[in-house]
Amino acid sequence: MNEVFAKEINLLDNQSKEVLEKVLSYVEKKYNAVAIKTAKELLLNSKN
Repeated sequence: MNEVFAKEINLLDNQSKEVLEKVLSYVEKKYNAVAIKTAKELLLNSKN
């Protein structure tokens, strides 16, 4: 992401960069949780 939005990110102040980092961390955790939940459901359904 830093490569794609490098110019825009460099224009942000430090506080905005911190908020962006928090948002990205949150999204990353949620995305991983969805993937794990889906895998768990597939595994449980395949046993039936």
